[in-house]
Amino acid sequence: MHNVLPRLASRSLATIAAAKLALHLALAMRYGFHRDELYYVACGLELEWCYVDHAPVVPLLGRAAYELFGPSLFALRFVAGAASAALVFLAGLITRELGGAAWAQRLAALAVLGAPLFLLTGGLFQTVVFDQLAWLAALFLLIRALREQRPQKLVALGAAISVGLLVKHTLTLLALAIAFALLSTAQRKWLATRWAWTGLAIALACAAPSLVWQHAHGWPSLEFAAANGARSAREFPPPAFAALQLVLMGPVNVALAALGLLHLWRARATDGRTHFRALALLYPLALAPFLLRGGKPYYVGPLYPLLFAAGAVALERISSARGWTRARSLAPAGLLVGALPLAWMVLPIAPRQFFAEHQNAWPHSDFKEMFGWPELVEQLVRARDQLPPDEREQFGVLSDSYGEASVVTTLGAAHGLPRGASPHNQLFFHGPPRTTGGADARVVLAVARSREWLERCFEEVVDAGALEIPLGVRNEASFKRIYVCRRPRAAWSELWPALRGVG
Repeated sequence: MHNVLPRLASRSLATIAAAKLALHLALAMRYGFHRDELYYVACGLELEWCYVDHAPVVPLLGRAAYELFGPSLFALRFVAGAASAALVFLAGLITRELGGAAWAQRLAALAVLGAPLFLLTGGLFQTVVFDQLAWLAALFLLIRALREQRPQKLVALGAAISVGLLVKHTLTLLALAIAFALLSTAQRKWLATRWAWTGLAIALACAAPSLVWQHAHGWPSLEFAAANGARSAREFPPPAFAALQLVLMGPVNVALAALGLLHLWRARATDGRTHFRALALLYPLALAPFLLRGGKPYYVGPLYPLLFAAGAVALERISSARGWTRARSLAPAGLLVGALPLAWMVLPIAPRQFFAEHQNAWPHSDFKEMFGWPELVEQLVRARDQLPPDEREQFGVLSDSYGEASVVTTLGAAHGLPRGASPHNQLFFHGPPRTTGGADARVVLAVARSREWLERCFEEVVDAGALEIPLGVRNEASFKRIYVCRRPRAAWSELWPALRGVG
């Protein structure tokens, strides 16, 4: 007979989740679209089973929001905020699975609410927040299987992982960590059961269309992953990666996570049978490759709620056994107060002018990438209107980056601009610049940092001015200019392959 679970603090968890969603929505319109948000929408307008640098679910969601509401910043941020709010509720469910009662469930939910990583990602329509949700759903199923000692639930786990792989490819990291963790504990025998192989078969079947796409396009994601990994390793070497784990968790949450890791290593379920030691291995196993080689610190972030949940369970039991009534009443407030010092860094709280004047104080560039996109469209419209009448029907738009090209595709359509083209990342497969009628462009309005690469393609390249980023914000587009390009040196079928990878 399985051990009885504590009562779910559903009302408290729903309240905390609603507060998180309300926070993100209150700040959703503070700045503007992030270039990546518009990139996912642009990719969604040409749906594929897989993409160079991401999986298909987020572009599909972006396409749905675009079709229903047009280029709506609030709609995209609502979807992201709702996914982030769901993390709070799932953290409470996981806490309950680990044996935590209402107090522990609330504490874990508040830890997720205040963690800097989840405050930042919950406000952006990017793959990260949906990846976090997929990881947490898979962890919940794993924990239930371990608690009930039922390897049959590995089938559901395999299904959850397969859906997660359609959200972001990094879920492979969790799948491998789970496999190694089970191999290292008494549950290793589960991996030889038909349930484990069925779960694996489901995951492979779900991944098959993506693999077919990769094969048909020459496995571009492997090339992208290698380049991205090398860049991340330079940007976040192992010492920086480790230090940023503490920042992304939050100063107070770090202590809770450390307590949780210790608790998972030592704890058994109340009936004395279920061993959660495999859970204690997940974070070290996921962390180890990045500590050795470096990488993006947020990749292992989806495991934070597990550590917070285990820490909350441990603290609940310790405080109950020792009669720490006052500590129990102060702990939730302590988590929220501890989140305040870093809130300015991860939430778009600052007024636009203040942010622009102090932009170098922010340790990340996400907020900078929320400035300048409507202005870019306006500049391209002015450049178009200055073209001779016969060229206004045969021009296209080209950028050396997926960002500006995606801006044009999503925000420029209402102004009569053709879709933006770029040889960068996924947009390479969308083809060269074309007119609004679909013909190959003979005249191109280009947004680029370097004039030289345009001169490789066109006999005439005329400078039409620098991009105007408002308030002096310095983002990736700050040093780019608009050019009017005429007389391609060859057919686009010859020029386009040579430009692949620019950006």
